[in-house]
Amino acid sequence: MNTIELNAASITTRSLILSADGDSIIENKRQRRVAAKFPNAQVEIIPVAYHEVLTESDDIRDAALSTVFDFLSA
Repeated sequence: MNTIELNAASITTRSLILSADGDSIIENKRQRRVAAKFPNAQVEIIPVAYHEVLTESDDIRDAALSTVFDFLSA
């Protein structure tokens, strides 16, 4: 377990985590397990996306950016 995982419950900053569902670089199960420990995290799973959601096809990138803008404006 790394430091972030050990201390995740104490990270209270409102956070948005975009999780690329088809990611083969990041271990999604672990990412989502750690994210679930953040008390103020919103996890958005981006279907069909791979590692870098902002360099995906227009439809995936646009949906991700819309999610980010909605989060920031709330």
